[in-house]
Amino acid sequence: MAENSLLKTINQGATWFALPELVTYDKRNIYFLNDSVGFFLAGYGDIYKTTDGGMIWSWITTNCSTTITEEDIFFPEQNTGYFGGWYGSCASKTTDGGNTWQVLPSNLLYFIYSIYFPSVATGYMAGYISGQMKGIQKTTDGGITWTAQNTPTSTYNSIYCIDSNTCYAVGPNGTIIKTTDGGLN
Repeated sequence: MAENSLLKTINQGATWFALPELVTYDKRNIYFLNDSVGFFLAGYGDIYKTTDGGMIWSWITTNCSTTITEEDIFFPEQNTGYFGGWYGSCASKTTDGGNTWQVLPSNLLYFIYSIYFPSVATGYMAGYISGQMKGIQKTTDGGITWTAQNTPTSTYNSIYCIDSNTCYAVGPNGTIIKTTDGGLN
């Protein structure tokens, strides 16, 4: 298998086949809305979209420079999605299914490692803020404003929410936290 291969299964993982080669600087994350439409994050500001299940990928223009490395992408619904990565000043939102992207406010985490939206309006970003004990941020207005959450450490690698109030986050050295009140505690 070539280094730039993407693999696909259509039988719940029993067998896999290689998709046409996609040459990128770095492979970071993949997210599918359904069997046909998906997004692929590559390093250095590159995002690709497929509408045919991964056979053809089209490069999408973003408002990011080539210095960002995207880490995560998440769509709470078919048209609305978010991506973020190193240097949070480039985190972006789409409201048209990923065809165009608008940069989010500049007060975000320095590194955004994980994004999760349990609803279209409420979402969380986990990552790192230099020198502060607030490695998770929350929005309740669809990404217009973000608030730092009261967390015990400054870095979190992943976040997952069951609903708008109950979320789990993991960080380095075995750190696992949970909130049941929307991030207040």
